[in-house]
Amino acid sequence: MKNPFLTVGVVSLIILSSCNSNSKKAESKDSVETFTMKNASCFRAISNTDTATLNYDQNGKKVVGELTFKFKDKENTSGTVIGEFKGDTLFVDYTFKLKGTEYKNPQVFLMQGNNLLQGAGELEVYVGRTYFKKSVPIIFKNGFVFEPADCK
Repeated sequence: MKNPFLTVGVVSLIILSSCNSNSKKAESKDSVETFTMKNASCFRAISNTDTATLNYDQNGKKVVGELTFKFKDKENTSGTVIGEFKGDTLFVDYTFKLKGTEYKNPQVFLMQGNNLLQGAGELEVYVGRTYFKKSVPIIFKNGFVFEPADCK
């Protein structure tokens, strides 16, 4: 670059943005760790040879916890969930690592009686984040059915 001030400015912005993103990651991690799971709600789902567990602690409408999927024919995943209840529906962001790459995908569960039904819907990406498409209904018929379980 011909202008040394411009070069210094660009390098400074890169350094500042990387420092800022690390602090956001640390804040997110800390917020998960501050939940003690004292009032945990624990669920387990079994579908043929696949299983899933969902354990979360709830503070008001906010939820923080863990979600694990164990599949017979696919990679298993395990990670954190952070979200909230809106009425009888739990919307969470599921953050997990798969083959060294971190993913953050939305998950949705409908409380029906004592069970949570996993929903499926059409996803869209906006500004690097994945969302359920608002114009397409979420279907709760074909996903895991999570039943209350003992917390382990």
